[in-house]
Amino acid sequence: MALQKVSPICPTSFKAKALLWDMDGILFDTEKRSIDSIIDIIGRQGLSITREYIIAHMGMGPKDLLRAYQNHLGPTFDAQLYWDTYWQERNAHYDACGMPLMHGALELLRAAQEKQIPCILASSSPQKQAIKSLERAGVYAYFSGVVGGDMFEHAKPEPDIYLTAAKLARIPVQDCLVMEDSLNGLISGRSAGTRTIMIPDVVPYSGAHMSYCDFLGDTLTDAIALL
Repeated sequence: MALQKVSPICPTSFKAKALLWDMDGILFDTEKRSIDSIIDIIGRQGLSITREYIIAHMGMGPKDLLRAYQNHLGPTFDAQLYWDTYWQERNAHYDACGMPLMHGALELLRAAQEKQIPCILASSSPQKQAIKSLERAGVYAYFSGVVGGDMFEHAKPEPDIYLTAAKLARIPVQDCLVMEDSLNGLISGRSAGTRTIMIPDVVPYSGAHMSYCDFLGDTLTDAIALL
């Protein structure tokens, strides 16, 4: 599948003047492992959570996510223990194994750099963790700014995270392209007024994404056509 324009409201001639990147599942091939890790860590508390519940809440900021997990799992769930353990084990794993880039990520970053198109990371992960991930992967220098979900009371699917990213890029929001793999992320980008592209990872494109998605691609290399 080549790049598809899936929204009638987006101009055919659209060219991105800034790229606003999600992190897990877009820049880094980490979502599948994260889902397994969440299930395992919560299981150690004697509780269970389904893959479907995790996927439905993918992309949410730390505060909203932990509130959702607490409400879902009940009063015996130790949210702080879960959170601390998740990041400790994630960091240990990727320090040892390296940060896996998604297919086409480096090509797109280089193409944006050549065209002097700013790239901003807008992740629901804590800002310090997002920066650490960029440094670990050796791609920090490609980004003009990093926005983390811990900077907001409500991150994705609210628009604040992408509005902030567009301000860092110094580009009008309607000229920014948000790259996402989750519904919550696409809703956030559309609510902010950006253009959006979905590169599916653990969740396939479906009718649920249609109202929030301008373009659809197989890999990040498809997005080069929008520069």
